[in-house]
Amino acid sequence: MLSMTSILAAVFSNFELILHETDEETMDWRDQTLLVNRSHVMAFVKPINLPSSDTNIPLPKEPDSVLIPDLFISWASTPIELNANYAVVAPEAENWFREVCKHDEKTHRKYLKADFGYFAGTWAPDAEAPEYRTTIDYCNWIWAFDDR
Repeated sequence: MLSMTSILAAVFSNFELILHETDEETMDWRDQTLLVNRSHVMAFVKPINLPSSDTNIPLPKEPDSVLIPDLFISWASTPIELNANYAVVAPEAENWFREVCKHDEKTHRKYLKADFGYFAGTWAPDAEAPEYRTTIDYCNWIWAFDDR
């Protein structure tokens, strides 16, 4: 059973969650990247955008082991795509967040330097405005929650 945290992590990391049965010997990095459950039903996290197409990852030999792929061929190896709604949606989210948190001018200037709208825009480059706004609000909430 997948937890809500696993599902949110998949959604907010620009991943698509896929559940299916398999008995394959290896996992192809392009199709299935993370083995979540080693029971008859296996859960994989499938990247929507992936930088490399030449990496095959073998299944773990031990049932309780975890395979970590080469993390140095990550998002930095591909051009960053930014959500087309950034210029309109990000300022709306910034203003709303300032009102909700009752930030003074100094705190708000610090917050603006983080540019969570840009960060969220790279997570969800193809999202429509409402979904993109939700992603920005999620980033804002994490920032505010972490600083408390």
